[in-house]
Amino acid sequence: MGKGYVLGFMFSPDMERILLMRKNRPEFQAGKFNGIGGKIEGTETPLQAMIREFEEEAGQTVTDWKFLKTFPAGDQDCYVYYTIGDHT
Repeated sequence: MGKGYVLGFMFSPDMERILLMRKNRPEFQAGKFNGIGGKIEGTETPLQAMIREFEEEAGQTVTDWKFLKTFPAGDQDCYVYYTIGDHT
């Protein structure tokens, strides 16, 4: 069993916008919008995974993620984070 998943949301400084990605996979999310995230790999902590996933998917290094909530995702957990920034 893996270590779970991370999911992050970046809000604009004025809290008027949120960065979402149109997903290609997994198949059940294809074409839908969601936050940015993915699987926790190897010895990563959830926070390390969130930083890596955002860099891979959004092309920006963001390290000031704030933990929001954990919820069950099948037989694993999903760790939800948020940050405030301006992704351009």
